[in-house]
Amino acid sequence: MSELLRFLVGVAALCTAPTLVLAQGGCVTDQNGKVVCGRPDTTCAANQRGEVICTTPGGGMMNDQYGEQLCGPGYCVREQRGNILCSSQPRGGAAVDQSGKAVCTGGCVPGTKEACARPSKQ
Repeated sequence: MSELLRFLVGVAALCTAPTLVLAQGGCVTDQNGKVVCGRPDTTCAANQRGEVICTTPGGGMMNDQYGEQLCGPGYCVREQRGNILCSSQPRGGAAVDQSGKAVCTGGCVPGTKEACARPSKQ
């Protein structure tokens, strides 16, 4: 199988794989049925255990290959090797170029669990 065909099949599989449910308006329902809202300019999602995880303001979030949310200071992409890379700047853009490499505003940094935020209790 050619490398291009393998890459396209991989991209198709990633697109159809279960993805995190991002909250409309920064709010999401937790494992107890309670609606939890993040801070302004954040995105929140419930993880596999039903816990609500949010980005920092202007940040991005993507699931890794195990379904865990990884966050970064800016928007995030999955590069050709499956790594999640994010812009180093809040609200900074991130894209994958024709060769499958991530290109980010201000440079790319790896997405991490530690860069995610927990919404404050209300």
